[in-house]
Amino acid sequence: MLIAEFTIDHPILLTPLREIPDIEVEWEETYRGPDDRTQMLFSVRSDDFAAVEAALADDPAVTNPTVLDDTGDRRFYRRSRPSASGLDPEGEGRTLR
Repeated sequence: MLIAEFTIDHPILLTPLREIPDIEVEWEETYRGPDDRTQMLFSVRSDDFAAVEAALADDPAVTNPTVLDDTGDRRFYRRSRPSASGLDPEGEGRTLR
C-alpha cells in the first residue's frame, strides 16, 4: 500500500491560512455542479470558528461558504465558484497546508 502526503500550491483559502494561527485546512473534493459552478469540499480544524467564518467572508476566492457538518473542533464546508471553465482563475498560487 502506498500512502502519500503532499502540499499543493493554490490561491484558495489564503485569507484563513494567513490570519488564523494553528488552523488546519484539508481539501476533500472538487467537482463541477449541475449549474456549472465549481464546488469545493474542505474541512477546517480550529479553536476559533468565529475567526474562520470572518476570514472566509473576506477571502475573494471563497463564494458562498456553507457549513455541511460540525464535529466541535472540525467543520466541513462547501464553497462554490462561478466559472464557465470550471477552473479558479484568480491570483498567484500559494501553499495550502
